Amino acid sequence: MALTFAAFDQTVSLLLLDDGVLQLLPKQAPATAQKNIAKILQSLALYDINRVYADADAMQRRGINPDDTVVPVTPVDAVAIAALLLQYRTVLSF
Repeated sequence: MALTFAAFDQTVSLLLLDDGVLQLLPKQAPATAQKNIAKILQSLALYDINRVYADADAMQRRGINPDDTVVPVTPVDAVAIAALLLQYRTVLSF
């Protein structure tokens, strides 16, 4: 959905929370019915999606170092997450 909005010149940012931060790992092992989205994440820059944020606490609990992710990510704490959400007119949650 993010790629679709970006293709229509909408400004898109991504915020990954909780287990969503696992999508940032280069060697994902998703469950059988799920898809590895690492290649999709790597194409974000082609769509001018350059702001990818992740819950810093969730990353720390899962042992994810921001330098080891498939795309550049900005870790944000709970206060910054609240501030981010207030900056956008539309927020979609999946």
